[in-house]
Amino acid sequence: VVAVMVISILATILIKLTECVVTGTRVRRLVLGTDDIEGTWIDVYPARDRKIRHMALVNIKLVGDHYEIDGETYDPETFLKRSSWSSMVCRYENRRLEYLIREEMMGTPTISLGAAHADFVEMQARPYRYNVRISDPLHSEAVIGSGFRVEDNAHLHALRTGIGVAAILHEYRDRVLGPDDNTDAAAASSG
Repeated sequence: VVAVMVISILATILIKLTECVVTGTRVRRLVLGTDDIEGTWIDVYPARDRKIRHMALVNIKLVGDHYEIDGETYDPETFLKRSSWSSMVCRYENRRLEYLIREEMMGTPTISLGAAHADFVEMQARPYRYNVRISDPLHSEAVIGSGFRVEDNAHLHALRTGIGVAAILHEYRDRVLGPDDNTDAAAASSG
């Protein structure tokens, strides 16, 4: 009877420790190392004319043994939300995240289905950037861009609360094009 109680207590402790590892962000980051892709990302999709085609706010979350992804796309000049989307199927292997998306356009009944993959680069302690490619029926050719991990706590708070999103998107857009390449938006925001 005592042995059964001891085994039961040890099993309970093991279950609780496992839950801590799975839900504890710091421990999970340590265990995942260079495969820690969970977090908030901003995607920037340049067009051929050195303008930005569109931008996206992306949330990648580890749920159990798989990742879930959702996000919103934004107009790169006005920073107004264009759509929201979520992943339907997701697979991560060899630093590549592949997923199917279901996108709902703002103000219309339009729903688009597409496929995407993100290749994580600049692997240090954890990835900070990826190259992304999206194919869907709304675009005649694949949309190619870069995703950047949002690490700044003030930025993360602003993105979660929705306050100051435009300024943060503007900053990330300028990382891709440089501040002088978006004179139209800079003039609009100053005047």
